[in-house]
Formats: sequence, C-alpha cells, structure tokens
Amino acid sequence: NFYGHVIDYHLSQIAFLRYMVTDSTGFLLLDVGPLKNILLHLDPEFFSRVTWLKPGTIARVNNGKLVLAFHPTSSRFGNHPKYGANRHLQKWLKSLPPRTGTPNRRTVVFYSRVPPQANHGRIMDNNHNQEIMSLIQRIMDRHH
Repeated sequence: NFYGHVIDYHLSQIAFLRYMVTDSTGFLLLDVGPLKNILLHLDPEFFSRVTWLKPGTIARVNNGKLVLAFHPTSSRFGNHPKYGANRHLQKWLKSLPPRTGTPNRRTVVFYSRVPPQANHGRIMDNNHNQEIMSLIQRIMDRHH
C-alpha cells in the first residue's frame, strides 16, 4: 500500500477528472492498493459513483462517453495536467463536510521512506526517519 503515490498523484488526477465531468458521471477505477478505502472514507457520495474493476477485467461503456487520464509520461495522448492537478484536489477536499468525531483530535499522515515501505532506491536513513516522526509527535503533543 503506497499511500504517498495515491495521495500525491492518483487523488489529484481523480479530482481533475471529477472537474471535467458532470456529477452524474460514473467512474471505472482499478481495485488495487489503498485507493478504494481512502475514497470510501474521504467521500462516500463519490465512492458510490465508482465501479471497481479487478486488474485484467474488461469493461464496456454503452451509450456514454469514456474519458481517460494518462500517466504524465503519455500526456501527449490526453488532455490532463501533467502537474498541477492538486488545485482540483484542494477544491474537492474543501467542498467536503467536516468529519464528525473528537473535534480536538488531529491526524498527520507521514509517508515513511524506509524498508519495507520503500525499496526502490528512494530510501531515507532509518535514524532520520525516526527523528522526523519524533518531531511530528512532539509538535502534535504541544498543540493538542
């Protein structure tokens, strides 16, 4: 589960596509990784518009238009922002009602870059990683 890629790239691309279509448009998304769970908790109304496909599944769109997003390296084939879709994600997140629960509870998402979470060359020093998490915890304790 690579939350960093989902939060940093996939959600912003989905937000961009939401911006391009009407509120009645359905979405076909791959049922892999943490995206399904994130969308379920983030925006249950949007989640209900998604049909989740297992990898290798063939889908057919009848009586409709298929809009695709391409990976930035293939942007010459599509019309989506190579970078900068985060403004659409920010607009989407601001439009959602606040979550209910403990009003003083704060959540910080920190994407650890140490094994086993990261093993593809962009690895952070383990001690540095621990220092960052300790700093985040101290600041949260101070402001909670």
